[in-house]
Amino acid sequence: NDIDANDIDANDIDANDVDADDIDSDDIDSDDIDAVADRLAADADEDEAWDELDHISGGTIAYGRIPWPNDELDDISEGSPRRLPASVERARLDRLAARFDPNEFLARYGDRINEADAARVLEKVREVSRAVEERRAALRRDS
Repeated sequence: NDIDANDIDANDIDANDVDADDIDSDDIDSDDIDAVADRLAADADEDEAWDELDHISGGTIAYGRIPWPNDELDDISEGSPRRLPASVERARLDRLAARFDPNEFLARYGDRINEADAARVLEKVREVSRAVEERRAALRRDS
């Protein structure tokens, strides 16, 4: 009674027929899964904040209105304590690099930044950019 793979129809497989005890839990680290899920949720929130910033009509953008990666800035430059899979971290860093490249940032938002906050904003953009580039370099070394 050998089973031929061509005889199996994926529509005949019921998820309820899969026994969780048959899955090797050593292959799955729930902390890693949680870290990725948390990162994806944070990225979605961040994307929404950037979309709102992009769609502000008229007026100026104050320092506090910019969605800075505040608490995670140290994690960016030092590597987070709970490491994300390299592909997820690279994608995250690529997005941050694009958003906080000083020239791109100024081209996109420079004329809308509150004049009183301009120096502080540019300093923070450069700080984030440096941290991102340091982390990207570390990822390349580790790969």
